[in-house]
Amino acid sequence: MSEKDCGSAFPYHHTFVDERGQLIDSHCKGLSVRDWFARMALLGMVGQYFEWTDRSPEKVAKACYEFADAMDKERNA
Repeated sequence: MSEKDCGSAFPYHHTFVDERGQLIDSHCKGLSVRDWFARMALLGMVGQYFEWTDRSPEKVAKACYEFADAMDKERNA
């Protein structure tokens, strides 16, 4: 995990039996906390997207990760 990942959001562990009767042990680390923060920022920003005449989708995406990095910095302060 890189420093920018900030840890995991919603990791889970899943155990199940497959069609051959074998026990499968599965672990998913979930989203990085940075991706989760960016997703939450995106939800708010997209709602205002059409009011921004100078924003491209690429600029909005970059801004979401800038918000995510700022949120993680405050979280770790």
